[in-house]
Amino acid sequence: MSRGAALAAMAVLTAVLSACGSGGGGTSASPAPASSASPSSAPGTPAESGSAAPSRTSGSLPVYQPSVLVSKTANHVQLTSTSSVEQVTAFYDKALSEGGWTVISASKSAFSTSITAKRGTTGTTLSITAAGPAGTTISISTYPL
Repeated sequence: MSRGAALAAMAVLTAVLSACGSGGGGTSASPAPASSASPSSAPGTPAESGSAAPSRTSGSLPVYQPSVLVSKTANHVQLTSTSSVEQVTAFYDKALSEGGWTVISASKSAFSTSITAKRGTTGTTLSITAAGPAGTTISISTYPL
């Protein structure tokens, strides 16, 4: 399977799984390329679902690159990436550290990572999960504490 076909299949599978697990409350959209960001980039303006991903989440965490936007609501972003769980986890470990977040709990393996952190009056939960040979699913939720 070509890389493009694998990425498309991963995006469709992630969108279907996201819709099944969201209880109908999330906004689902066709995947759109996410914009470029690094842990030290400036905050971007949130985009509407179905358009390019914001450079940062509502909790001011950067959006991992390369990634494809699957869905976005006011407090949740779901992405897919062809990168490994380890690469995405290292990116967010650095972003949390540089961004002044306090990690409350973390569980990491070769197949998934779950991190809960807080900064001021904002909490965030990151879930980074292997999506088969095609890549990784990234789910970031933010909420007031």
